[in-house]
Amino acid sequence: MPEEVFLDLVKQYQAQIYQHALYLLNSPDDAKDVTQDTFIKAWNSSAELRLETVQSWLLKCANNLCIDLLRR
Repeated sequence: MPEEVFLDLVKQYQAQIYQHALYLLNSPDDAKDVTQDTFIKAWNSSAELRLETVQSWLLKCANNLCIDLLRR
């Protein structure tokens, strides 16, 4: 995935991912970390990501990261 396309995805979904993480974690700092980690994972997996399913992939990834954080 070209960098420009990825940056557009970040702009498009960053607030949604943050709000989802904030709702689950009730911690702005942890929500920021989860949001950042979600997009790092997305960048590292960008070769396999499909634009048609990227929103659900991002939300699922963020959800899993939140669950991992809550388990600690």
